[in-house]
Amino acid sequence: VLSGGKKMSTRGGTLIELEELFNQAKEKSKEISQAKNPEASPEELENLAEIIGLGAIIYNDLSQSRNTNIAFDWEKMLSLEGSSAIYLQYSYVRVQSILKKIIATYGEISANTLKKEEMIFADKSEFALAKKLMLFPEVIAKAQKNNSPHYVCVYLEELAQSFNSFYNAVSILKTEERKLRNSRIALISAVALVIKKGLGLLSIKAPEKM
Repeated sequence: VLSGGKKMSTRGGTLIELEELFNQAKEKSKEISQAKNPEASPEELENLAEIIGLGAIIYNDLSQSRNTNIAFDWEKMLSLEGSSAIYLQYSYVRVQSILKKIIATYGEISANTLKKEEMIFADKSEFALAKKLMLFPEVIAKAQKNNSPHYVCVYLEELAQSFNSFYNAVSILKTEERKLRNSRIALISAVALVIKKGLGLLSIKAPEKM
């Protein structure tokens, strides 16, 4: 296990116990939570910090190959820009936020209605996102076969990147054509489902807000 590039060991006096590690993760996560949720109650911040902190530790462990030393880099572990649990959690929350805005603007759409709608790919980013979603079962099977959860981590990061590319290229709220809008709603709903399920397989929670 490495911290800041140095091996943590009892001989060197740098051994970090799991409880201490979790407390550090929670405190650092609380700072992020407070910055993004200034109006949240202390209880909400505490709960969110636990989810983010524990997720950061688990993801940092499982995202690394079994054949490499495990490194703890807090800046990377709590980065909102990728290769971290919080990046995936934030992407999930972003999808949920979009869906809530859509419901507020156009009304609620049933799952059965979305299932019946034809998928339309008007932008290359949504086609790329759909292709990435289809790979999920294959990735899970590969991770199980090789007993290597880091395959799931890599996939989820790539999925989140594809979603964010789609998000930057297309405005679902401004999509006036109903069938195209519903197609896009179905697409991002699937993204949220896969991210939540993928994180769940890694024993990481996906918070509903951050």
